[in-house]
Amino acid sequence: MNRKFSTILAVLLILALSTSTVGAAGAIKLSGSITSASPLRFDGVITGGTGDTRGVTVTLTGFGNVINVTCTNPSGKQSPGQNPGRITVTGSQQVDFTQTQAGDLPISFSAGQLVFPGACPNNKWTATYAIAWTAATIDITDNALPSGSNLMLHQDYTCALQPGSSTAYICMLVSETRYF
Repeated sequence: MNRKFSTILAVLLILALSTSTVGAAGAIKLSGSITSASPLRFDGVITGGTGDTRGVTVTLTGFGNVINVTCTNPSGKQSPGQNPGRITVTGSQQVDFTQTQAGDLPISFSAGQLVFPGACPNNKWTATYAIAWTAATIDITDNALPSGSNLMLHQDYTCALQPGSSTAYICMLVSETRYF
């Protein structure tokens, strides 16, 4: 009787872990590319999931150096702006797993619009800029778990100019950590 109870308990534990958000964390996968379509942009596919309809949040953070800023006044006259230096941009997308089709969900979002306060004389001027992207990260967090314990996947990227381009960057995956 004791052995039968232990077997039933083990089966129930395996079943619970395989359907819970914690058990499913290792199953999530992310593929795609990060490019500098200004702002930095991720286009890819998320596969797997938590099984919870609250889904996950995918966050892209980009790191780079501003090469130059040009300010244009309302009448179209351009003048060099102040160089704001190093920047960090972050953007995220909520992914609700009720949207998934055949286990894959295409996602596409950017790391936020760049704003350089003080780069131009006032807010009537527009700023155009060039950025040398150096690195990026992507984090996937489980929306069903409490903040701080919900990181499922972390990816680190290094960024470089695309071959044959002087302004377009592409970021390549250098490491990935899965959290279970």
